[in-house]
Amino acid sequence: MNAVSKDDIIDQAHGGTGNSNGTITFLQISDKETYIYDATLSRTKNTVLAAPNGNNGAAKFRSLVANDLPIVPITKGGTGASTAAAGFTALSGYTL
Repeated sequence: MNAVSKDDIIDQAHGGTGNSNGTITFLQISDKETYIYDATLSRTKNTVLAAPNGNNGAAKFRSLVANDLPIVPITKGGTGASTAAAGFTALSGYTL
């Protein structure tokens, strides 16, 4: 039984036939930009690499939204609240 290398699998997944010696170079993968993050490209300021807001999907650079931030319980150092007023009440015991 012949062993199949990971390089042969990658080559076949990208339309190739695999190599008998199992070699493939990174440059041979024509759609590598789909899978590899290029840190040398310029990005829009104040954006993060994240999945779409409210949906599963491919990560893209976008601005953060409130839904990206978790509500942290008091036992973990947060307020356990989703509004400033509720956070004040949770931490101080006073109501605004």
